[in-house]
Amino acid sequence: MSIGLGVAALAFGLRVFRLADHNVWYDEAFTLGIARLGFVGAALRTAADTHPPLYYWLLGLWEPLTGAEPFGLRFLTVLLSVPAVAVATSLGRRAFGPAGGLWAALFLGLNPLHIWWSQEVRMHAPAVTFGLAGLYFGLRWLTDAKPRRLHLAGYAAGLLAAAFTLYLAAVLPLLSGLWLRRGGRVRAWLLATLGTSGLVGSWVGFALIHQQSWAAGPPTPLPEVLRALPAGLLLGRGGPDNLWSLAAVAMVACLLGSLVHPAGRRFGAGFLLTAGLGVLVLLPRPLGYVPVYDPRYFLPAVPLLGLGLASMTSVRSRLPALGFGMGVLGLLLLGTWQYLDGRRLTDDYITLFRVLRTYVSPGDRVILVSGDRLPIFEYYARRADLGDLGVLAVSPRIDPEWRATVDGLA
Repeated sequence: MSIGLGVAALAFGLRVFRLADHNVWYDEAFTLGIARLGFVGAALRTAADTHPPLYYWLLGLWEPLTGAEPFGLRFLTVLLSVPAVAVATSLGRRAFGPAGGLWAALFLGLNPLHIWWSQEVRMHAPAVTFGLAGLYFGLRWLTDAKPRRLHLAGYAAGLLAAAFTLYLAAVLPLLSGLWLRRGGRVRAWLLATLGTSGLVGSWVGFALIHQQSWAAGPPTPLPEVLRALPAGLLLGRGGPDNLWSLAAVAMVACLLGSLVHPAGRRFGAGFLLTAGLGVLVLLPRPLGYVPVYDPRYFLPAVPLLGLGLASMTSVRSRLPALGFGMGVLGLLLLGTWQYLDGRRLTDDYITLFRVLRTYVSPGDRVILVSGDRLPIFEYYARRADLGDLGVLAVSPRIDPEWRATVDGLA
């Protein structure tokens, strides 16, 4: 237990280190803008967008307590993300013993992709926490000799929270179904699943009515996705580089290592299912939002890969497996060091808004030519007490006739 707490403390330290040393970027400013719409406004806005509303609701409650400074805003994500390391420890310990819990905790705690998205005002890492919690309680309900109703309630709550934070994360609690056996508790699990799915399905039906169909860019070819995936999961990279081969070998070995234990085989199957769903999200389709490749869409698969490593390294008297595990941790540390070393705060907006605040007069308007960056502008304008400044946002990419619009103001 003390070792697990030590790993969780290390994970917390890595996630608060240089937390504010990065400019608020478009996705973060966009997220905060939705959170400021209130409970109903955020729900209506997210129904037309790509993610469900729970994280936006939580952020809307959080900002009045901490203010709009980057550290305070991002600290909410840290608080919601670090518990995933503790849950991974519990999952690994139950499946593979104390050593398995330690390896699962180290893999997630040191993983640069999880660290990265634990430092953003975004929902991806918190959704992993909710999903892992649902998986843990679902396993307790299905496998404990004397399960408690609290475990079933925890499963349903984890499934609901994961699904209302990031749709893909809902697969994590559902993976507890791989441990299904005959009996009364199976019926209760199915009823809890169906009841929760009914609530989620109601939201999805509402969202589909309002959903806009668009693509972030040209679709990423499937071979390119598969080639970039190992570096994304183990190094937090957006694409392959000179360490790609090491990351690919480590990922495949973790999957093969999951085969040495029955529980490991279930976690390995869960990884393949979750990663496969991430690939499906990137495929072109006529409805909904189609993103380009980004490793964040595979973040729910990361702890499952770590549990595969725990399956391999928890086997006694296998020094090669332990050596491989240490090599994987070294790869994670390298990716984490490179990520944190590259985290920089630049003066892209601070001085700009100081100048605006100095020279702006009542009635002035700002013409923002990069109109699709409006959420960033609004975030920094509000921090500079220019929240009432009129802004005309034009986007050359969307509106080729933007110059005529601007000239018409003269």
